[in-house]
Amino acid sequence: DRFSKFKPLKPISDLIRSSVDSSEGLPYLPAYLTEALSHYYYQKKPLKRREIIEAVNTNGVKNESMKQFLGGMDQNVNIYNNFIPVFNKQFVSPASDNGDGYYQYRVIDTQVVNQQRYFHLIFVPKRKGENTFEGDAWVHAGTFAIQKMNLRLGKEANVNFVENLSLIQEYQLLDDSTTWFLSKDKFVVDITPIGGKNLGLIGRKTTTYRNIVVNDSTVISELNKNKLFEEVHLLPGAGEKERNFWAGVRHEPLSKNEASIIKMMDTLMKAPAFKKFTNTIYFLTVGYVNKGNLEFGPWFNVMTANAWEGYRLRFDLGTNTDFSKKLWLHGYLAYGFTDKRFKWKTEAFYLFNKHPRTSLRASLSDDLDFGQQYFGEVTA
Repeated sequence: DRFSKFKPLKPISDLIRSSVDSSEGLPYLPAYLTEALSHYYYQKKPLKRREIIEAVNTNGVKNESMKQFLGGMDQNVNIYNNFIPVFNKQFVSPASDNGDGYYQYRVIDTQVVNQQRYFHLIFVPKRKGENTFEGDAWVHAGTFAIQKMNLRLGKEANVNFVENLSLIQEYQLLDDSTTWFLSKDKFVVDITPIGGKNLGLIGRKTTTYRNIVVNDSTVISELNKNKLFEEVHLLPGAGEKERNFWAGVRHEPLSKNEASIIKMMDTLMKAPAFKKFTNTIYFLTVGYVNKGNLEFGPWFNVMTANAWEGYRLRFDLGTNTDFSKKLWLHGYLAYGFTDKRFKWKTEAFYLFNKHPRTSLRASLSDDLDFGQQYFGEVTA
């Protein structure tokens, strides 16, 4: 009901009611799901990271505002660090060197799994109002390494827009029987950007690691290709894999709920009413209309006014990323009703490299200068 009563969604309320998922208790509308298969290389000293994305699968609505709110989920979390970042705030880790100053720990059980003994302990904040977590962990009895840890925001924690947050990390013992390595990382966050009683966003990110290799020359060789300390490369055709490809390479099969999300999003994205709705929202918030390789707008430049020109009409036309991910062409024609003059501008931007960023921009114009400059329009 909250979905259908939300005014901007009323035109597609019937479609939404048929697509809302309530299998986890809290009703939600699937909007965006992406999965990627990557080769990830890491070196601690000196710090280097390199990721080669072999395949990526994206379903749903691509919305920059949603990505902005959920952007904090992209951070790499190391529970062994003294502090763990949570959406630009630093929280004390239960595994911190000074953890006993912030947490109360209690061992509640011991378990034997695969002939390995583990202590099961719980931890809660010592004081209210501090940036701390609550949760539990399984600790290996022989090495005191963490095998699994569940973190939840404390009830008194205050993070902008975040209602609930949980982080689960699992580690596995490698073949050398001495090295523990992260094998699974799950991050779930409930965000309410317009208030706790209104519609919000639920973001889930699960990362699994397989075929782990340490202290190998091939890793160093790959990292030496970096020009920057951190680089991400997308292989050609990464976004064009068929569904049977994903069925064969996933580390874990999709859960029943995840599979239903993809099915529901396919239904939504193919529905004319939903397409019209998302295009309208994009036009109102971003200001542009895309037709083929061309982009019209933004609409808020069509009619403006100033002391010199009076009312001013302007028409913009440019290319979009369907035309080229490196070349951007743009031009506009404007007319002032008080000075009775036409103004115009043509410009071109070319992106040679993203890392390091190298580009060339050229423009020619006959217009008033309001001190506005636009660089780097091509970001894909």
